[in-house]
Amino acid sequence: MARRRATRKYETVFEFVQDYTNSLMNNAINLPSGSFRGELANTIKLDLSIPDFGRIGPIEAQVIFRDPSGSVALRLPNPPMELHETFAKAKEQCLEQAQPFVDAGLVVFAQEHESKVKELEERLTSQQEEWEKRLKEEIAKLQAETEAKLDALREELEAQKAAAPVVQVDRGIPIVDFSGLDALSEGKMEELHEFLIEAGKKQWTGLLYIDQGAQRRFAYMDRGAVVAWRSDPMIEKEVLGVLLYNFKQITEEQLKQSLATMEEKGIRQGEAFIELGFMTFPQMVTVLSKQVEYIFQQVRKEKKGQFAFYETNLPEKFLSNKLYYINLLVRDLRLKSKRLSAQALFKNLSTALSKKIYLDSELLPILRFVSFTPPERKTMQMIQSRPMALRDLMKMVPLPKTEVNSFFWMMHELGAFSYDAPSVPKQTVQKKERKLDLNQILHQKIQEIEKGTHFDVLGLHWICVNADVEKGFAEQSKSIALLKGKGEYDLILSGLQEAYETLKEPERRREYRARLFHTSYHEQAAVLLAQKAEQEIGKDKTLACGCFAKAIELCPNEASYKDGLKRAALS
Repeated sequence: MARRRATRKYETVFEFVQDYTNSLMNNAINLPSGSFRGELANTIKLDLSIPDFGRIGPIEAQVIFRDPSGSVALRLPNPPMELHETFAKAKEQCLEQAQPFVDAGLVVFAQEHESKVKELEERLTSQQEEWEKRLKEEIAKLQAETEAKLDALREELEAQKAAAPVVQVDRGIPIVDFSGLDALSEGKMEELHEFLIEAGKKQWTGLLYIDQGAQRRFAYMDRGAVVAWRSDPMIEKEVLGVLLYNFKQITEEQLKQSLATMEEKGIRQGEAFIELGFMTFPQMVTVLSKQVEYIFQQVRKEKKGQFAFYETNLPEKFLSNKLYYINLLVRDLRLKSKRLSAQALFKNLSTALSKKIYLDSELLPILRFVSFTPPERKTMQMIQSRPMALRDLMKMVPLPKTEVNSFFWMMHELGAFSYDAPSVPKQTVQKKERKLDLNQILHQKIQEIEKGTHFDVLGLHWICVNADVEKGFAEQSKSIALLKGKGEYDLILSGLQEAYETLKEPERRREYRARLFHTSYHEQAAVLLAQKAEQEIGKDKTLACGCFAKAIELCPNEASYKDGLKRAALS
């Protein structure tokens, strides 16, 4: 039987004052798990027990939210005047107790704190402007010195070319011929933001072409993420070696040696760095990822020109980590939120406070690639489990109070929220959207089967284990169920079954992988996975075991990986 009475017991007067400020003054309260036994009825009588002030109640309360952890949020329709009077007395008592610490200079009141913070912010702003000015001067000086050295280096290389024949090599990644393809999406540079969000949602793979007249850029995208860039003509400051030199990661002599090795052996600069021993393969993967991000940031600043996206296969397997545009957006919004006051953040949300809040279902697949904190993830789960008014949600989320406004403002600006979604869409709109989604799924599946690998067909990374294959096959089978009855359904089902039969057995999977990737890729990837696993031992048992399992998948005869898996399992 549901209980109709509960007691909120405060351990200290200060705890009551804090709870009143956070929620009671807004006619709401959160009962932590343990405050009551069993399940509460929807309407109950609530007692508040406060040290030095006794008991207040019974107060009529209504349950508005039940958290899976056991806590319950209540609304107080008619809180008694005694509650507000007790708060005034309790606050006065807290101030009296704090006064000795204030007199000793150990504590400051909020008003004084805000004044000092404002003074400090103004001083820091002034210093920041001075530092930025100096930094710009140093950068300009460094760029001038670099250009002079590069000019001298070019002259020296030209002299070497004239003295002896060398192997010519086309620097950079190859560009696929897209002259006969129709653009899947195109627009002006100011519309690039919307395209990148859409490409992430739809997980498009292909070539992004940016035409700025005298300058052209090419970006390869793998399932909505950028993995490589190339410019024509080449932008010298974005070249891998020049970037490393400008950021003082290599010396001028090492840069010269890498260029000479490239010309002599017809290899790329990253391969030259590894061959010369200047860096390891894992370090090279990190450096290439940083290069992709650096160029991406430069492109985001461009306002002139046009872009077009062509769906096509990638010309090679790129080593850099996938960079999702949404990660850059979240990073920028976090920084911007720190520069805004709590009042400014709250003001931007004020028009939506009374509206029910929903997570954008189309954005959910790429939100998983964002580095949210555990409390932020839990907040998103709360929104998914039960949409409610933004005002009520902000009072109950597991975020620190100082971060509540920042998080909701960031997600609002990101477009991750929708408000007061209609309960029943129009039937005609439903049919149109369903037909569009089915055509997209159909097109994507046919492309994967005809042009992709078995890993692509099952939606898997090329480094996968038995459990991944089973999960991928189950998910893909479910996703094509809606296509049943269409002409291409049998072709798609046959391709899916063939991929599964090839990859479900470890030995056949390794043989197939070896046909796609040279064994050196297997060994290098296994080293990276083992290093990641070692870092996670004692922190994340599941992740550590998973990384060692994939390292064994790539190099089954390596005893150190098997020993590592045993250590991870026992950690």
